[in-house]
Amino acid sequence: MKTIWWKLKKVKSVLKELNNSELRWQLQQVQTDMIDHNMVHANKEQERESRQQLEIWSLVEKSVIRQKSRRSAVQLAAPATKREVEAALQDISEWTKCCGF
Repeated sequence: MKTIWWKLKKVKSVLKELNNSELRWQLQQVQTDMIDHNMVHANKEQERESRQQLEIWSLVEKSVIRQKSRRSAVQLAAPATKREVEAALQDISEWTKCCGF
C-alpha cells in the first residue's frame, strides 16, 4: 500500500509541475503575441485566463503544504499509548540501574 501511495505522490508532483510549466508557457506565448501583433483585446482575455490558472495552481500547492504541516503537527502531538509509556519507563529504569543512579 505504501508503494502505491509513494507512486501516486510522485505522479501528483510531476503532473503539478507539468501543469505549471505548461501554463507559464501559454502565458508567455500570449504575452509575446501581444507584443508582436498588437492584438491587445483578444490576447488580454487569454492572458487573464492563463494568470487565473497559474494562481489556482499556486493556491493548490499552498493548500497542500498547509495540510502537510497540519498532518505533521498532529502526528507530533499524538498521545502516547500505554505500551509506549511502559516501554519508555522500563528503558529509563534499566538505564538508571546500569549507571548506578
